[in-house]
Amino acid sequence: MKSEQREEWEKAMSSEIETMHNGSMAFRKTTRSVSITKKSNIERHFKTVHTNFDSDYPMNSEIRRKKIIPLKSSITNQQSFFTKPLQQHKAARIASYKISHLLAKNKKPFTDGELVKEATLEAVDSLFEEFKNKKEIVSAINTLQLSA
Repeated sequence: MKSEQREEWEKAMSSEIETMHNGSMAFRKTTRSVSITKKSNIERHFKTVHTNFDSDYPMNSEIRRKKIIPLKSSITNQQSFFTKPLQQHKAARIASYKISHLLAKNKKPFTDGELVKEATLEAVDSLFEEFKNKKEIVSAINTLQLSA
């Protein structure tokens, strides 16, 4: 997205209402998106879909700021719903590579990876006994693929 276009949007409407995601503009109130992000498209969207938003929540008012907070967190939660599992799988894959590298560096067979996994699970069981996210840790370790 070009910085000139972004400045134009911020002048046209409150920047608190839209978010950019993969080149398209997503509106937090309706979770709809406008693929071609031109000022006229955004204005038309607001006039047709959010007809009372400006009157109910005036620009630069405290009411508007309070309304925007849950809308922002809503879109962030929706986006993280899809990215968090990908990050977890990527982390598990990297951990698997690092363990495999250590095994290869020490000239151990790849099948010893299962022993490392079992030992780690046993260690987690006692080390993280009081942790609230112990189940998540065990789940992350279980996703490791350490054998052929």
